[in-house]
Amino acid sequence: VAIVGWDDDYSIYNFNEEHRPKSTGAWIVQNSYGTQVETEDGVQPVFDNGYLYVSYDDYLIETYMSGIIQLDDIKYDDIYQYDPLGANDSIYTDEKQEMWLANVYKNKNEISYLTEVSFYNTYNEGYEIYINANNSALNTNDLVKVKSIGKTNSNYITVTLDNPVKITGREFVVCIKYIGNSEGVSAPVESRIENTMWETAKSNSGESYGSFDGNQWEDLINLQLNGRSNVNACIKAFTVDEYI
Repeated sequence: VAIVGWDDDYSIYNFNEEHRPKSTGAWIVQNSYGTQVETEDGVQPVFDNGYLYVSYDDYLIETYMSGIIQLDDIKYDDIYQYDPLGANDSIYTDEKQEMWLANVYKNKNEISYLTEVSFYNTYNEGYEIYINANNSALNTNDLVKVKSIGKTNSNYITVTLDNPVKITGREFVVCIKYIGNSEGVSAPVESRIENTMWETAKSNSGESYGSFDGNQWEDLINLQLNGRSNVNACIKAFTVDEYI
């Protein structure tokens, strides 16, 4: 959901009597379910054409806020990604303290240089970035660690590699190791959700993989996450054609 506007004159009588605020005015919020949702009784409209109103008196709307704190000029020639719509779910387990997700990309150029990697933070204890610049192999012997970062409060992270990696293979791998804690570990993914902005999400075999040890991998196209399909890892790679 997202706050998309406000109405200072929104009447308190538009709210149910048992939850009626004392002051007029409301935030206009876009609902993530879209304009309709399927229920046991069939397809039902959702709120006011997909929008709802939250009273200014509702202080709970501000218990968690996020925003963009830094922007950089574009410093890449190509972006590789399978999650153009963004993360809407995560793979979670409380039985492990680490998880690996990897994307296999087809190199667009004969030679390019990987300079940045971005991914979403789910408040794990840390992250490690691994690259296979030569082919699509996912074995730990083929994956080279190029960067480690610790715990961060940022929701979305773009990491600049200390040394750009020369991509020479027809395919290459970008892998993130998510380091959890005693309560478990989670990794963000994009998946298809009908009747929402994610209903066009699509995955293909051979794109995204997951592992709990970095050795045994499963293609995420086989994953039915919370009943959702077309799962892809939310990992982006940025390359330049030349590096001096």
